[in-house]
Amino acid sequence: MKPLLKSVLLIIAFGCITTKFADAQLKTKLTLGGSYYSGNVDKSDIISTGNTAWNDSLYEFSAFYKIAYGTTNGEEINREFSGGVKFDNKPQSTFSPFLMLKAYNNTYKGYDLRLSVLAGVKYAFYRGANGSYSISGAFIYDRESYTPNTETGIKNPDMNLLRLSIRPKFSQKIGKFMTLEHTTFFMYKVYSSPEEVVPVPKPENYNNDWMIESSTTLSNKLSKKMSLQLSYDINYTGKPPSSNIKNTDKVFVVSLVLDI
Repeated sequence: MKPLLKSVLLIIAFGCITTKFADAQLKTKLTLGGSYYSGNVDKSDIISTGNTAWNDSLYEFSAFYKIAYGTTNGEEINREFSGGVKFDNKPQSTFSPFLMLKAYNNTYKGYDLRLSVLAGVKYAFYRGANGSYSISGAFIYDRESYTPNTETGIKNPDMNLLRLSIRPKFSQKIGKFMTLEHTTFFMYKVYSSPEEVVPVPKPENYNNDWMIESSTTLSNKLSKKMSLQLSYDINYTGKPPSSNIKNTDKVFVVSLVLDI
């Protein structure tokens, strides 16, 4: 793992040094949203995301994060963090290879830590003034460490997994101020080590090795740098880390977006 990480960092550093700084652009996008309900049940949710990208015609380097936090009647029910860095070669070309490093933590979904390395290529089949449409394919290596099952106290062993990923994505302007965006990751597990232990009794969906992460957003410009955004996210895990964790999460969020 360490030699691979060093190689990725060296590639990123070399790309940054050799890029023409005069042609480069730095863009940052921050969002903050959530919800609050008061009455018989007091419930609050906060979600914040951010992305900073530095790019020109040859390279793009970006860093990103997501934080989610939720409480019910003063008791914490969700605490999630994810973040990473991505390196694209010739991001404006029809074909663009990329490397990505990600980290994810959410003990309420069974993950102490998931470290991911992605390598793939993006194909942009349309790019215009009012929108862009692309699809990408990648190999994903995941190193997963799990939290103990809250009902049984049993902790699954750490796993090494190899997945294949297909990701369609589009962005389309609607009128002068609105933009519709959608991204879905379809990820299928093709290898795991050590071998998974088949639970007894065997669940009906035990052979379901799919993970799906989908996000749809509709944003409306309020000013040059500020937007109001509505988003609907669906996350599906065919085999959750523990039997007491649901397969599907759905969330609807209203956010303010700041473009810098």
